[in-house]
Amino acid sequence: MSLWKINIFRKAVSNLIVVAIGIMIILTTLIPLFIYLTSTRTDIERIIRIYEDFINLKELEKLSVETDYISSTSEMFYLRNTGSIPIKIVRSAIQDADGIHYYTLNILIDVGERIGLKQIFDQLNLPYDPAKLKYVVTARGSVYFIADQILRLTPGPQQGGNISLPSGGNPFVPQTSLFYWNFTAAIKNNKILSYYSESDDSCSTQGKAWVGRIANYDNNVLTINTTTNPSSTVTLSLKTNTKGCVSHVFKELLNLEGSYVVVIYYRIVISSLLPQLLQQNRVAVNISFYLLTTTGILLGSSVITFEWAPKSDADYLVYSGYTAIPVFQPSSGGVSGTADLIATVTLTQINGVGKYQVGIEYLAFQGVKVNPILVG
Repeated sequence: MSLWKINIFRKAVSNLIVVAIGIMIILTTLIPLFIYLTSTRTDIERIIRIYEDFINLKELEKLSVETDYISSTSEMFYLRNTGSIPIKIVRSAIQDADGIHYYTLNILIDVGERIGLKQIFDQLNLPYDPAKLKYVVTARGSVYFIADQILRLTPGPQQGGNISLPSGGNPFVPQTSLFYWNFTAAIKNNKILSYYSESDDSCSTQGKAWVGRIANYDNNVLTINTTTNPSSTVTLSLKTNTKGCVSHVFKELLNLEGSYVVVIYYRIVISSLLPQLLQQNRVAVNISFYLLTTTGILLGSSVITFEWAPKSDADYLVYSGYTAIPVFQPSSGGVSGTADLIATVTLTQINGVGKYQVGIEYLAFQGVKVNPILVG
């Protein structure tokens, strides 16, 4: 082989070696980089999925503040888990005269379960004052403002002017409640007068106050029997555009001395006695409360009106709420003395026909003294 051919061969081999080395360098650089990028992309996708799952679970959390106005203790406000997953409360913010303080908590609330706000204060060894609980934080980072919800649930004046709730005492606990046993005692002492009307809203026919069960409803309520048949509960039989009503007068029930606003909490029960199979019959419900003082001053509350469509002959409506009646009058310096409470439920049949029985399950009061009712 000639010398020039040997040189060409050596040059070709060296070029191949250089190319091979270059390819190896590129491969040893790119392959780890590719593996790293692939792994990083997988990690990023996994982190995104974890974050999305976290957000989805967080959106399933729901906490709401509830009230129990018939409670005779300070255990009146509750937190209920209305979401679809368990919720763990891990932080809280409580405000006092020195500012807002942050506390660590460990409270688990299962789906549908409720806990008293007092449980939070007990775990922190703090005096119970629900209005100071600004907010709570869950383990997933959801923030629920508590004090704001309490303020919305706690009634205030419903009319204009410089009217405020009386100071002193616990503003969240009704001072006195009337349950069915108090209704019974009041009836025995002739402190409840009951009236009804089956054809209009005058409530001019006197009936007999009675405590017992109305159709379809298992709890005892205050209702009305007819005077002609003391064992027969008044039933309002209504046709389209006709009205009927029941009314109870609680004689000398309230002592208005020092009151500014009388707050009345109530639970009204209406039972339907006719099957609603052929059409969706509707009835308008009107609930009103008035105070009649011994001096003849009539103080009225805002009237509550809504519609109800019974679904079957075993259907009933339970309506709980509150109303506020301002009684402080700047021109006269306030209203004093005792007052009768008048509670009236008026039904107007919007379409079709209906038969209804009406009862009051409880009344509770705030911002006013309730004259004692002898029990026996």
